Amino acid sequence: MVSSYISVSNLVYGSVSAIIAFLVWAYLSGLIFLFGAFLSVAYFQIRQQQKETTGEIYR
Repeated sequence: MVSSYISVSNLVYGSVSAIIAFLVWAYLSGLIFLFGAFLSVAYFQIRQQQKETTGEIYR
């Protein structure tokens, strides 16, 4: 009886931990994606300010 409980609990806890690990991975991937987007916007704004202040055309 105890061995059947242990095998069932391992199956349940393993499945739950896999779901939690996937959710953590998805969350961190989203954070990295958003950080990259904010970094891209900040870089674009800095480049625009440089173009306006110097009057030069950058390619």
